[in-house]
Amino acid sequence: MKRIFVIFLLLTIVVSCSSKNDGDKYIIHPSGENHLENEEISFEINNEENSSMNKKKESILQKIQGRIKTAEIGTLDKSTKEIFSSIDQVIVNDKDVLLLDGHSMKLSHFNIRGDFIKSLQLKGNGPGEFTQPNSIDVFQDSIYITDRYFSVKKGSIEDLVLKDLRYEFKTPLEQICISDSAIVIKSTTINEKEPKLYQLYSIGQREKRLTFGDTYKTSDIIAKEILSEGLISCQKEQKNLFGVLYSLPYIYSYKLNGEIRWVSEIEEYIPLKFREEKGRGMSTRWNNDTYIYDEYISMFNFQNNIVLQTERFESSIHSGEVKIESKEIYTYLINSADGEGVFLTKTLPKIAYLNDEYLVLKGEENYPTIEIFSL
Repeated sequence: MKRIFVIFLLLTIVVSCSSKNDGDKYIIHPSGENHLENEEISFEINNEENSSMNKKKESILQKIQGRIKTAEIGTLDKSTKEIFSSIDQVIVNDKDVLLLDGHSMKLSHFNIRGDFIKSLQLKGNGPGEFTQPNSIDVFQDSIYITDRYFSVKKGSIEDLVLKDLRYEFKTPLEQICISDSAIVIKSTTINEKEPKLYQLYSIGQREKRLTFGDTYKTSDIIAKEILSEGLISCQKEQKNLFGVLYSLPYIYSYKLNGEIRWVSEIEEYIPLKFREEKGRGMSTRWNNDTYIYDEYISMFNFQNNIVLQTERFESSIHSGEVKIESKEIYTYLINSADGEGVFLTKTLPKIAYLNDEYLVLKGEENYPTIEIFSL
């Protein structure tokens, strides 16, 4: 929801400034220097049939379609009446369901049957509290939570008592994921001489081990920060990281030493265009009454594959008012070993969480719920 708000704000700026002289110099993003050459791309992924992936596609579709509903969380008829303002992230293991409500700044703990166990209010400036909690992950019996504004806290899943890990950050934190004994933080180091996307720490150690991943290429710092936003997913056993930027149609696979394993392109992905104007900052590119664009919304590891979802939006302006409407959700299947992929389906709702045992789907945006399915 935060990103949709930012896009809405930038579109509104375009409307309000449409009478200004467009003769000034500006740059349209994503710019050409950020597009890869064909030889740099391992595979192009599109909505056409892919014979080498068809068998795997059919097997996974059958597994997903045969899912069995085991719980629903957030409904009024539950005895706990646990209602959410938003459902920003969900983590599921064999016995626990952890749910982050960023709007209410609350972490809720349920068992795998959907029965409420406890909740923790996160808002505050004291120990174990947050300015803007925005991402969670688990490792063994511990939960890790990022505060967008420069901190990571860790606690036991059982008691939810949190302590600060005392990492030092100078830029906002977007997401956390854990692979084996490594903690990867998506936090673009825009103020450094060589900006990078990802910061890697070893569990139990305070010192940063590595920064890696090239940011979006532009000389403007604000544009670099906006256009370098994206998603990450850790492949825990194989010690790999997968990342996408909202502004580009590429999915990257990295080793945890920062080396790129492969890069694949989602051919049908339409990034939102931005206009960088000298002295005026960033706005969205808007030439027509309607504008179609895509956005990555989830990315999970499943049976040694990546399941990636994108959402297509239609933005329109009528009488000076901006309207953004969701049109379709596309789900792709990508082989995590080499990047070969295929379009999977556009009938699957938004995925809140996915692993080899469980699928969690989101309910209505205006009435946040989740449904848990065994696979």
